Amino acid sequence: MDKEIVDNTIIKYIKKIYGFSLTKTKSIDFAEELSSRIVFEVYKALLKSDNVHNVDGYVYRIANNVYARFVSEEMNNNALLEKPLFQTEKSHDKEESYTLLRKEIAYLSKIQREIIILHYFDNLKLKDISERLSLTLGTVKWHLHEARNQIKESFIETKNKSSKQKEMVFSEMKNLGSLSPYHADMNYFFFMNYTQKIVYSAYQEPKTTVDIAKELALPEVFVDDEIQKLVENSFMIKKPGNRYLTNIYITRHEDKFLEKIKDIMSAYVKLTCDTYIPSLFKFSRETFYRSAIPRSAELRSACEGEGREQIKDKIYIPFNDFNFLMWFIVNISCKNKFFEIKEDDAKRFEISRKDGAKYVAIAKADYKNIGCKERNFNNVDYFMKSISDEKYPILFWQFLSKYDDRKINQQDNLFLLHETLYDFYTGKFTKESAHIDKYKRLLDNGCIVSKGGSEYVNMIVTTMKSEDFMDLIPEISEDLRVATQSLEKEVYEINKTFYPQHLHELCFFMTKYFLAVQLRLCVFEELLNRAVLKPVKKNQRLTVNSILFSDVLPRS
Repeated sequence: MDKEIVDNTIIKYIKKIYGFSLTKTKSIDFAEELSSRIVFEVYKALLKSDNVHNVDGYVYRIANNVYARFVSEEMNNNALLEKPLFQTEKSHDKEESYTLLRKEIAYLSKIQREIIILHYFDNLKLKDISERLSLTLGTVKWHLHEARNQIKESFIETKNKSSKQKEMVFSEMKNLGSLSPYHADMNYFFFMNYTQKIVYSAYQEPKTTVDIAKELALPEVFVDDEIQKLVENSFMIKKPGNRYLTNIYITRHEDKFLEKIKDIMSAYVKLTCDTYIPSLFKFSRETFYRSAIPRSAELRSACEGEGREQIKDKIYIPFNDFNFLMWFIVNISCKNKFFEIKEDDAKRFEISRKDGAKYVAIAKADYKNIGCKERNFNNVDYFMKSISDEKYPILFWQFLSKYDDRKINQQDNLFLLHETLYDFYTGKFTKESAHIDKYKRLLDNGCIVSKGGSEYVNMIVTTMKSEDFMDLIPEISEDLRVATQSLEKEVYEINKTFYPQHLHELCFFMTKYFLAVQLRLCVFEELLNRAVLKPVKKNQRLTVNSILFSDVLPRS
């Protein structure tokens, strides 16, 4: 962004930033320090940004990020409270006791914290405090008494407690539904570990801000501020008694659970591979696959089923690779034909968000000290439509798993990537044009490959509608359907023990979604072991298990 524009933007927001800082810190000195840090970070970020559509949201997010780091620093330095509350006997652990007392004050409610500080730090008499806060003298005395008792009890409890809390993080976050026009996914709201810990703390049962603050060893004022934002965006629900309950579907499945499910599914997967998969291969070869050797008129007429040659003209398979086609067909069949997962079912659980989004929030929780790795997006379905139907009449689906090399970090990357691919195979640009950066991006993401001096689309594309395409796929047998329903019930009974009561109905739906994912992974493994499927080639690992529904096919 141009420096002059950035300078004017900073001038416009500097008062707002200072007001934000003063509201958060309740101290002129701290507000000045915090606001200067925010201005510096905003200035740097704007200079690096080409275009920011929502400046308010952009500045607010940076401000919150800087504030969270500021709070963390001050907690570590114990600079927010510079004096001890009580005089204790001199001993080797005197400094440790002072630190604990300062933290306990931070856990008090706002009114009690004010009274404690005014009385013990500013040396005001209770009568003066009463006048300053517009409270009766009796009310001030009551709050002071309750605050002292709370500090003493918590101080003793904390001193006797030696175990440290595990470091919980969300290793995966996703949205089941539609994002806002700004594409603010869960990473936007939960980029700080503090926020993740807060929602996890109140997941199984409602808790007050004080309860959460004590459990997480965070200042109550900071926890309260975060909770209000979470409630505004419908990630938490306010319950009677000023308690809060998390409204996110948080999974924490241990390896033992996944191994147990895999054992339960073992016989089911073998039944699927013995009965359904062979007929699926036969159907796909006859219906979708166009051999590299042209068919004779006799062979075409002998092709089983009416209109199958027309269907072959409606699907593009890169280099007529049947194995590559079957990775996709097996995948999409296991996803849609076994478990009754309807779009309307998911919509029942979608929650309308403040920013215009509507989705189910899903997270996977792990502890850092039990081998948690960085965030990943494995085993996820992406099904999305271009925003501009007239310019880009395309619909895209893909499944991310351990069997591919894709590294997608933001959903809006997929929109741009496949719109660019559509522009390429419809002749909007070439590698010789001024759009060499677009061409390179398609190559880097495996969407196109070079062969014999020419470039070819490296993804399955069809001109059929998605619903028509799925209607062609064979249904499973009645025996397999009965086995599927039995599997659903058995796994749900195990799965629901991991979730609070208010999410059990959603859990039943998500169990189907979970099984649809696990079935695909188990079937892939079984088919690879049987050598029915072959591992995909290196240049196919970026586009395997993908399809683009389009109005035009790429050239063969």
